[in-house]
Amino acid sequence: METEKPASFIGKTTLLADDVEINREIVMALLEETQMQFVCAVNGREAVEIFFGQSGVKFDLILMDINMPEMDSVGATLRIRALSAPRPLLPLLR
Repeated sequence: METEKPASFIGKTTLLADDVEINREIVMALLEETQMQFVCAVNGREAVEIFFGQSGVKFDLILMDINMPEMDSVGATLRIRALSAPRPLLPLLR
């Protein structure tokens, strides 16, 4: 049986938001073979700030825990979509 090689995401950046550090570490470890880069946030509010930050980073993917303090992922997603109206948006996967 032939095993599939993981997709290469070299040069792609993911915004990863989870309030539990070990969860962030597990996600990054599981996706390590994809070679994507991660920028982490500890809650939805911080994810929104990072998304619109002055770093110039363009995100190819956003992964968020559904239940986080300060702002959950639903609130963060709605905020990102509302504030980025003229920009192309990342697709929303449910």
